[in-house]
Amino acid sequence: MENPLTCTVSLEIQLTRIKISQKPILNLTSACSQFFTPDGHLQGHLIHKREVEIGREIGKGSYGSVRIGIYCHMQVAIKIIRKNWSDLSQVEKSRCLKEVSIATELNQHQNVLRVYGYMKAPHLAIVSEYCEKGSVLDYINNPGNPRLDNPQKFEIAIGITKGLNFIHKNNVIHRDLAARNVLLHEDTKGFKPRIADFGMARRLEEKIQSEDSCLSPVVHKTSNYIGPVKWMSPEALKGESSKMTDI
Repeated sequence: MENPLTCTVSLEIQLTRIKISQKPILNLTSACSQFFTPDGHLQGHLIHKREVEIGREIGKGSYGSVRIGIYCHMQVAIKIIRKNWSDLSQVEKSRCLKEVSIATELNQHQNVLRVYGYMKAPHLAIVSEYCEKGSVLDYINNPGNPRLDNPQKFEIAIGITKGLNFIHKNNVIHRDLAARNVLLHEDTKGFKPRIADFGMARRLEEKIQSEDSCLSPVVHKTSNYIGPVKWMSPEALKGESSKMTDI
């Protein structure tokens, strides 16, 4: 008997069958090449488009869109980059590859979004678990949702803390932890928060090279000061980030 979830979502699916190229992504700068294995593939599981059924759009942002889909009989979210790979700048390529690499490493905790793999054709995309309640921000801003009571808020906060602790133990800083980047999954025991969106995350295990010096492994410094100002810590506004920045 077919899975009813698969049947329901499949009604929305419009498949585009394409020939999947087996060639690795080429013409990378040295900054991008660090995310690839020796055979030219990203760290993590490569998912071919023929393995995924892509359905309706459920979200949109400056990066592209998020669509619901089916992968291995599971309902998933597919984050699709708006531009073709060849049209991305080197900075955009580096950010995409870093997000895939870090997110794939950190998906072994119940409070971190599970990333099943990535797609590289026809667009670079990330395939992750689908959280039906959306982000914390979306949930509290939706007047149709029941108001969260204090025990629910407490459980969500504890879950976020556990997920962040796991991320920091793996020497990664998120740098964009906010209500919009925490997704909610609901089961019989209540809400389970998932920390998501590692587009601004950075590893701290290696020293960061700057123009003047070699910085400590526990501090990341960037010349890019543009960010979500409402959620940024004072040191982040100065271009420095550490584990304390996420707290």
